[in-house]
Amino acid sequence: MQWNRYQLTHAAALGSLLAYGSLAAPHGLAAQVYSTAERSTQAAVAKGSIACGVGPEFAPSHASASSRIAASACKAALQRYPLHVSLQPSKQGQGFDLRTRFFVPVPPRVAWHAMTDYDAMASYMPGMLRSEVLAVSGNTIQVLQEGRAGIAPFRMDLRSLLTITLQRHAASWVTTRGNLESRGNAEVSGHDRGSAVTYAALIVPRVWIPPLLGPWLMRSQLKRQMLALREHMCALLGKQTVMTR
Repeated sequence: MQWNRYQLTHAAALGSLLAYGSLAAPHGLAAQVYSTAERSTQAAVAKGSIACGVGPEFAPSHASASSRIAASACKAALQRYPLHVSLQPSKQGQGFDLRTRFFVPVPPRVAWHAMTDYDAMASYMPGMLRSEVLAVSGNTIQVLQEGRAGIAPFRMDLRSLLTITLQRHAASWVTTRGNLESRGNAEVSGHDRGSAVTYAALIVPRVWIPPLLGPWLMRSQLKRQMLALREHMCALLGKQTVMTR
């Protein structure tokens, strides 16, 4: 299955999108959202592939090569687009306010697929050990995420049970159990020749973290996760290039 939340402080989230290892067809709620836009987005995916260096001259026999070219060109283009991550003490008096935004040269459908492919996140997301969809009810899902963050002697095991509500290309979530509480939202929108992705969340670790080193480690882990998410989106673009031929 799939679905997303924004796991910021190290492990369990977006543990982000933010992730994506199983590239099998979506199931359940994901399948509903995915299939609804299937036909109307074929042209957008193809256009996005061309923008990343994959032209229509590639024959079906070159599907594997064109997939690699699309993914590689997309990843190379990422160097031109900065990833903004802000993690500040919350104005609410506890925890941290997180703001993340980035651009990726893939169609919104591909970006959304990656952001909500929760069952695959542990396969590519730094620090995430487990990410699993436990239940689906309408447009609400429950996701269990586990991870490890920090460096010795400040290494922490993190666990979060998230309730996530999904709308078209937008998600909101809240932690219902675990030692890493968070609530926030994420959204992807079409922008120029790709997708603009934003995350905003309040994160409240229920474990002790070093006063100065802890926030730096959290921000560093989060940035690595978001970079991994962007690269996974490029990998999915390659897969979609093959699927649309």
